Amino acid sequence: FETNEIDTSLFPNATWAKLSRQVLSENYEQMLNETDPQGLFLLRKEIARYLEIYRGMTVNINQIIIGSGSTSLISLIVEILGRKNHYAIENPGYKKIYQLFKANDVNLSLISLDEHGVSMQALKSSKASVIHITPSHQFPMGIVMPIQRRVELLNWANESPDRFIIEDDYDSEFRYQGMPIPALQGLDQHDSIIYMNTFTKTLAPSFRISYMVLPKRLMYRYEEISLYHGCTVPNFEQYILYKFMSEGHFERHINRMRNLYKQKIEVIIKKIQKYPYLRLNGYDAGLHALLVIEKDVNVEKLLLVFEHEKIKISSISDYYHSEHLQTFQTFILGYAGIPLEQLSYNIDKLLNTIDSTIKEL
Repeated sequence: FETNEIDTSLFPNATWAKLSRQVLSENYEQMLNETDPQGLFLLRKEIARYLEIYRGMTVNINQIIIGSGSTSLISLIVEILGRKNHYAIENPGYKKIYQLFKANDVNLSLISLDEHGVSMQALKSSKASVIHITPSHQFPMGIVMPIQRRVELLNWANESPDRFIIEDDYDSEFRYQGMPIPALQGLDQHDSIIYMNTFTKTLAPSFRISYMVLPKRLMYRYEEISLYHGCTVPNFEQYILYKFMSEGHFERHINRMRNLYKQKIEVIIKKIQKYPYLRLNGYDAGLHALLVIEKDVNVEKLLLVFEHEKIKISSISDYYHSEHLQTFQTFILGYAGIPLEQLSYNIDKLLNTIDSTIKEL
């Protein structure tokens, strides 16, 4: 039940192979010679179109920068904003994001969460001027940030020209109930949002293609440093992805994947309903949910049983960026990478293991 895998059974291999051959035959010389530090213009144009239609954003193509994953983009953001700025991240949150900011040698605050997402009281009490958040589906808590908290965050950013919000929209394409919530960037009236997204959740983790949308007021700084920054994604992959998006394959693929993941979450919900002491949270969006055990259980012993039974699942405690943690009876259920035909067996094994361990105590 790991969270770093997706279902690749519906990946359009034949289409991707066909587009690859087209790119080699049509753009061979151009592909070898031309480079742009921001990434292929045609691909950025398609990304801008996609963001406008599906995320409620109006962005200039020149604001989009393509990079190979969050590693290169966050390093670039820190270089643009400066290491003297005070940064903040959600707690609990992505371990990798924490490590990336620490590796960039910046002052870093850990901001606790409440039921609506990042705590405004904790943020205001910190010295942070830049915060990284996952408002569409907080990782790992699964919180979808409501509009009121989004407005509060924007108001916080607007109090000073030095404040910025890094919006990580990592799995926003997958929402299973209700209307999609527009990106926070689409609500921003003061040019304070640095928007980030990736194709690793929609296509495959190995693609390592991500992008960000810089506020217009930061473009001058980017242009200063772009002289010694090259795009970290090969032209070949960018051309294929451009064709994949421009011909409508990307939207069709996402729709197929959304339907598949919805089927999976429905299987999980049905299975868990048989256990009155188990509750599932955060399953309306994204590619993971939270399994909460509402009964006394020795979590350390349970994790050892999981290990013995070769069940790979993480406790929510693993994602707190601090020491001396309390142990939580909440587990992160990453279901995206499990084939649909194996899901029932895997869920049954997990739930039977939990049930038998509780009965032994």
